[in-house]
Amino acid sequence: MKGLILVVYGLLSVLVAFAGETGCLAVEGPVIRVSTLAPFIDQAPNLDLDRILTSTPDPGTQRWVTAMQIREWKLSPLAGLAPTGVCIERNLHPLQSEDIIREIQIALQRNRSEVRNVGITSVQPFLVPDGHLSLPSAGLQILSNSSGFCSFLWRGAFEFDSHRRISIRILGRYQADTSRFVAKRSLQPGDVLGKGDYEKIYEPGCSRGGVELAQPEGSSMRRALREGEGIEAGMLKAPPLVEAGAVVRVKATAGGALVSIEAIAEKSGARGEAIFVGNTESGKRIRVLLTGKGEASAIIAGITR
Repeated sequence: MKGLILVVYGLLSVLVAFAGETGCLAVEGPVIRVSTLAPFIDQAPNLDLDRILTSTPDPGTQRWVTAMQIREWKLSPLAGLAPTGVCIERNLHPLQSEDIIREIQIALQRNRSEVRNVGITSVQPFLVPDGHLSLPSAGLQILSNSSGFCSFLWRGAFEFDSHRRISIRILGRYQADTSRFVAKRSLQPGDVLGKGDYEKIYEPGCSRGGVELAQPEGSSMRRALREGEGIEAGMLKAPPLVEAGAVVRVKATAGGALVSIEAIAEKSGARGEAIFVGNTESGKRIRVLLTGKGEASAIIAGITR
């Protein structure tokens, strides 16, 4: 038994020498526990190996846990441990190309029916802790469209430890069938688009700005358009969320409490537009901001009789 103990201490001494001379101890997770330092401290009876001592360093940085600091934690460093102690760093893993490609396809297909031949040119940073990749649509920048391939820069984030984030930059390219809408007849300002007024055309390439136009049915034209011309978002006025004379649920905050009343819209309006509504109980006119189908928030300064 005594010989076994000597062998174990000999192995621990090798580990100490390795950590102190040739590299850092790579630690998973956001904290350093007693168990992390087990190879470098005396294994006293009833030692709580799960006790948290401190946080791990930020990804890509190192932290030295000195022999003095180990003693401050009421632990006993092994004899022979250098005063500089143990070098600790966060364990990092390479981002796998197949995982990145899968996330890119999922993100792109929110706005496209088909995405194929996704390729990655570079990823910065490439080494990350355990976590997951987040690719918001707003982070996508189309760089070029050549020979059916869309080259892109995607600014995303790698999320780890529940609340921490690292900025990620991904360069790559993909192929996709994008779509656009064209007028099937001449249109005039104020015309409300029906199903028979336009058609959807599919073609390879990148949609402008990386996001395709939503279904235009119900929107009204801001300007005239000839038959066969493309319909773009800036030409359209969103369909009304509220029709004139319809009931609107108006919400307002008064004295820290949320108040909700029903009112009648004086005119039609789309999301984000301000209109006047009539309070059915008090008879007052209230200026509101339309926020959803039949819903609005009160603009306090707009309350009148």
